[in-house]
Amino acid sequence: MVIGQTGERVDMVVIGGGPGGYSAAIRAAQLGRSVVLIERGTVGGVCLNHGCIPAKALLSAGRLIAQARASSAIGIDARISVDLDRLQAWKRDVVTKLAQGVRGLLARWDVRVVEGVGRLSGERRVAIDTGVDVRYFEFDAAVLATGARAAIAGGITPEAALDLARLPEEVAVVGDGYIATEVATAFARLGSSVTLLAPGDALLPEVEEPLLGRAVLTGLKRLGVRVVMPAPVDRIGDGRAVCGVEEIEAETIVDARHRLPNTEDLGLDQAGIRLSSGGFIAVDNQQRTSSHHIFAVGDIIAGPAFAHGAIMAGRVAAEAAAGLPAAFDVAVLPLAFFTEPEVAVAGRADVGLRHGRSGQGRSRHGGHAPMRDWNCSL
Repeated sequence: MVIGQTGERVDMVVIGGGPGGYSAAIRAAQLGRSVVLIERGTVGGVCLNHGCIPAKALLSAGRLIAQARASSAIGIDARISVDLDRLQAWKRDVVTKLAQGVRGLLARWDVRVVEGVGRLSGERRVAIDTGVDVRYFEFDAAVLATGARAAIAGGITPEAALDLARLPEEVAVVGDGYIATEVATAFARLGSSVTLLAPGDALLPEVEEPLLGRAVLTGLKRLGVRVVMPAPVDRIGDGRAVCGVEEIEAETIVDARHRLPNTEDLGLDQAGIRLSSGGFIAVDNQQRTSSHHIFAVGDIIAGPAFAHGAIMAGRVAAEAAAGLPAAFDVAVLPLAFFTEPEVAVAGRADVGLRHGRSGQGRSRHGGHAPMRDWNCSL
């Protein structure tokens, strides 16, 4: 590898090793391209290391606890205690094994992984700050997959909540989307006293069909969650969430309202890449940005923020970069929410889905989905 101002030439550079990024890298390598994947943290991204997988692990453990508590109704008495240290150790083991699996796939297909912070330094050039030096690569195509981060006004992020070392007695979750409702579900199952402060007048604003939100509302209440709705939170601090004249006190307050795309310091201006409303990168149905040979996938583009969508978009970007006739139609993207009860949506997502970010009700496309146009299951 050449270190300095002159960069080594490769077919594709991928910035970001989450589901969209590693899927793009692996698919490009399968198509015979030389690929460099740049990751500043741990391969797998937020989804595998801090979000989706940790959440599902705790939700799964919580389901067992909830079932054991309910077993007295059929004559089975169980005494339940939760050792959060051991539970978190098990969760970390699950995450580690899956991350190792992703690294194994990258190695199998000869994807070179470079640890560091990648930034575009020209239309076909990327600089990587490794913490020791700065390395450069020249590329024919690039995929941007740097994800998103929680934007909180106080309290802690959902990712931090999933990594707590001690189970809080009282948890307040601020938000009404799937992240907020999943976090509320997890802690209620584990045994915390949970209050959900929903800013809107319905849960799961990701979808238009009100039946789904009402079903989850019923399920949360059945778990003992206190749901305050609508509850526009004015301020979070000192163990309090202020909603107008009401103050909600809790040992732990989780702000799960908004996520922001990680587009800063990517050097987008160096490559002439335009942003859409909300600071997301604008792409076409092949994931191409305004710079034709640079693609973007995952949470940095507008649309539903789900790992399986990013995986598909990453594959499409790799195939389009290779000249194959690939395109991604968000209308066929199924959704699943691991709430109480679990909810799945499939079908006309372009009609029935609000194309906001992480369930905060910021609709990008209007239109109510009649039940005949798509299927839902509870």
